[in-house]
Amino acid sequence: MAESRSLLGHWQATTVTGASGVKMSGPYEYIAPGYWEQDTPAGQPNRKLCNPGGCGGAYGFNTETSMGPAVPPIESVRAMVGKDHLWPIDDTWNYHAGGGEFKTIKVFSDALAKRYGSPDSR
Repeated sequence: MAESRSLLGHWQATTVTGASGVKMSGPYEYIAPGYWEQDTPAGQPNRKLCNPGGCGGAYGFNTETSMGPAVPPIESVRAMVGKDHLWPIDDTWNYHAGGGEFKTIKVFSDALAKRYGSPDSR
């Protein structure tokens, strides 16, 4: 059986196939859509420190990523938070958001407001 090893926790290599291009580096929160088309290979100018081999969503195969909160359909939101907490988003919503650094949907909500305008009603 081929031995697997992690390179900086971002991509996998085996003694049989070598570097696979698989990365597990996120992002785990909202990021602008242009990121998913970006691929800046190693050695290119303006490359930030990121994955060994390349940067951006278009580099490699990302097995562990998320656009941030997965806000369910409105029917599910109504069932989870109840009438009194539908708007504005409050701690009842955040209770269902997760834990740790993902305990609110603020980053996602702020990004939506900047992209489409601030919400002003239910």
